[in-house]
Amino acid sequence: MAVNWKLPLRQTSGVAVVAQTLTLPARATVAQGLQQMVANCMMQIRGNEAGVVSGYAPECVHQMRVGLRRLNSALKLFRDLVPCPPELLLELSWIRRELGAARDWEVLAHETLAEVPAMVPDGLAPLRQAIANRAGGSRRRVAAAVKSPRYLQCIEVFENWVAGMAHDDSALLNAPLAAYAKLVLKRQHAQLIRRGAKLRHADAERRHRMRIAAKKMRYAAEFFQSLCAPTKTRAYIKALAGLQTVMGELNDIVVAEELLRQLVKRQQLLADGAWFVRGYLAGRGTDELRDLFKAWKEFGRVAPPV
Repeated sequence: MAVNWKLPLRQTSGVAVVAQTLTLPARATVAQGLQQMVANCMMQIRGNEAGVVSGYAPECVHQMRVGLRRLNSALKLFRDLVPCPPELLLELSWIRRELGAARDWEVLAHETLAEVPAMVPDGLAPLRQAIANRAGGSRRRVAAAVKSPRYLQCIEVFENWVAGMAHDDSALLNAPLAAYAKLVLKRQHAQLIRRGAKLRHADAERRHRMRIAAKKMRYAAEFFQSLCAPTKTRAYIKALAGLQTVMGELNDIVVAEELLRQLVKRQQLLADGAWFVRGYLAGRGTDELRDLFKAWKEFGRVAPPV
């Protein structure tokens, strides 16, 4: 099964590349399945590099981050069979953090603040400008990271490691992928159900663990969907997406509050505006919690893909 690992840097800026649907051969081996999943993720990651490097394409930053998160999930699905070298995981974690920081400021600047009612006169103007400045600075920082020799070396070493699986004839890597996929999906679903137990009494930390479990389950279901019953899997992924949307909005509130605290710590004159925004977010969080309980109930009605 030929996989092109040496993907070129996409020579267009500002054009975001989203994840493509993955179709795995029914008789694929574990090694072949992992290679195709990684190749799928790398197309999204590398396809957004030039947009990130331009420093003016926030959606490319978002999509490159999504690609790296999908890649991280794919590697975790197979870590018991073929663990990625720790030094590579550390380097991938580094660039993921850089993208995450840029994305967090971007969401605060252009999504979260956009929902906050305007004040008359606009006492939030200095705060909005300060956040926009931090967002721009974060984009420039991640652009420098993606242009750096460190990043390029990380990608080259990683691609070589994955390509090396083609020469590994171990029984584990040559086992049928379909059987392993079923085990993984059952395990991930069970973990999500455990994380969601007693949701109405869960604190923010427990909801965070549940959000991570839902994200992992979503990626696993999407990776393996071609090996499962189509109708059941589509319904499951749709219910998961609805759950993730609400949990993502709650997480945006938590992240926004932390970023506002950081900003005020450095610029005390922004405290009043930040206090107003945090008060609005607290009220919005109550509404989001009600939506979360509803989304979890709806998710519970859908059968898992296996």
